[in-house]
Amino acid sequence: MEKIAFLDFDGTLSSGLSAIEFMKLLTDKKIYPEESFKNLNKHRSLFVGSKTTHDELCIGVFSNWAEGIKNQFMNTIKLNAMEFVKTYKNNIYPSSYQLIKYLKECGYYTVLISASQHEIISLLGEELGFDEVHATKVRIKSGLYTGELITKSHLSLGKAEIMQELSEKYNVNLQQCIAMGDAGGDLNMLETAGIPIVLNPHKSFINTAEEKGWPIFYQDSIMKRLRIRKKS
Repeated sequence: MEKIAFLDFDGTLSSGLSAIEFMKLLTDKKIYPEESFKNLNKHRSLFVGSKTTHDELCIGVFSNWAEGIKNQFMNTIKLNAMEFVKTYKNNIYPSSYQLIKYLKECGYYTVLISASQHEIISLLGEELGFDEVHATKVRIKSGLYTGELITKSHLSLGKAEIMQELSEKYNVNLQQCIAMGDAGGDLNMLETAGIPIVLNPHKSFINTAEEKGWPIFYQDSIMKRLRIRKKS
């Protein structure tokens, strides 16, 4: 392995907010506490109102998630994740399948790094054909969730740290690697790779991408543009 392509999921490869929608499903089924889901929306409202940072939002959301599934059976969440992904995979952009296949053909080891729950992202990553997946995990003991977060992919610096760890594990130069993301939570990930690409950017991130001179692609034209760049 000589190079890795690191990609975000929500927004970058798919429409929607997978973490929130999965929590909504569990709330509707009385598996995730309704009060916890209400608190989740409070965190989102503060972020939308520019009263918290992206990392503060993610800390609030996923601490809320971990506490909300405390003492739930692992198999209960797993079965509901499978049910969720059966329909949520329709949110994946058609070009995302082509993109992952193309990156592999170009010799990239593909890694999906997402803030969303590992229970769903592992399945969505498998659907897309990723080689490796990193997403938010809660500690499990004796088949039950403990309420303790044990990963850092929900943090912007956490994504960059995962990249660094994998580059050392696989002895890969990050300057030879691609990173693709769509928003502020991917900023450090994009800065860490030698080849940053902004894919389907959130409107709040376009100015940042333009200031840094990063290429901006959209899901309806990315394959054509990547092939043109390869030829040139």
